Amino acid sequence: MLRFGVALFFVGAWLQTIFIIRPDLVRPTDIGTDTSNYYAAGQRLADGHALYALSPGDRPVPQDNPPFFSVPLLSPPPIAVIWRFLAILPDSVVMYAWWVVAVLASTALAAFLIWRARALPLAVAAPLFFGLAITIWSGNVNALLLPMTALVWPATAGGLPAARWTPLAGLIVALAAGVKLTPVLLLWWLASGGQWRAARWAVLFGALFFAGSLVVAGPDSFAAYLDVIRATSVAGANGLSATKLLEQVGVVHSLAVLAPMGVAILVGALCIVFRRRPAVGFAVTALGIVFASPVVRLESVSQAIAALAPWVDWRLPWRTNNAPGGSAGST
Repeated sequence: MLRFGVALFFVGAWLQTIFIIRPDLVRPTDIGTDTSNYYAAGQRLADGHALYALSPGDRPVPQDNPPFFSVPLLSPPPIAVIWRFLAILPDSVVMYAWWVVAVLASTALAAFLIWRARALPLAVAAPLFFGLAITIWSGNVNALLLPMTALVWPATAGGLPAARWTPLAGLIVALAAGVKLTPVLLLWWLASGGQWRAARWAVLFGALFFAGSLVVAGPDSFAAYLDVIRATSVAGANGLSATKLLEQVGVVHSLAVLAPMGVAILVGALCIVFRRRPAVGFAVTALGIVFASPVVRLESVSQAIAALAPWVDWRLPWRTNNAPGGSAGST
């Protein structure tokens, strides 16, 4: 009954998003959508233009709502590097392809979690499926980061053969950290829990990814992104961010802006405390990935659904008798 109820709630939110709340999200090629903004970033790199400013002839990007849209891109340079190569393809083809892959990946993960997660954690996470429905259709990179983050668990501490899957886990962590920064907390979770093989793969892939991005995007793009981080941290925090939550209870702004860093430090400390309980450490890290960012919206909170991963049976039902235990809820 619980699974049926959560599934009904999710499907309702999934359909309500595109028919009532945000019907514009089914048009990923429209100017101002996340997919359009990513494509525009790739084009700017291809044309040799500044990444975090618009030049004559660039694909338009709305910038009329500071501080969130005072620059044409809020993500780190590596996301633009990825799109620099995707932008070789026709704009409508690549934008729709990205959007479709994101919709399918997040929807499939949501369905799998509802089907295979333990009852109590699923009940706790159920409200987050509403925001997830918006994320799924948005074309935002978060729609891909959620399944990527969740898959780190079964590929490492979740019971699958380590020699086969840890390189994949390292690649996921490197890519996720490269396009959004806060998933770097997953690297600390791996290291603090003694999962050194996966951590080494993450560092190796991360170094390669950073070096390649530095060559393609140039050091000026990375320097400009540091300014974007500073501006967003000071003026861009919104109502669901740790900064704004502290300000609402009376903490002065000069201290509240340090909240995302404080969240990251707290997560790091808890990973050490729970180093012998990797399931708890992973769940804390998944929450930290969300709230260590200065910009936290309703749909981005849905990324916390990844915290369910340790309490999901990742074994394929038809291979249950042969596969090792995939759920680590007892750790």
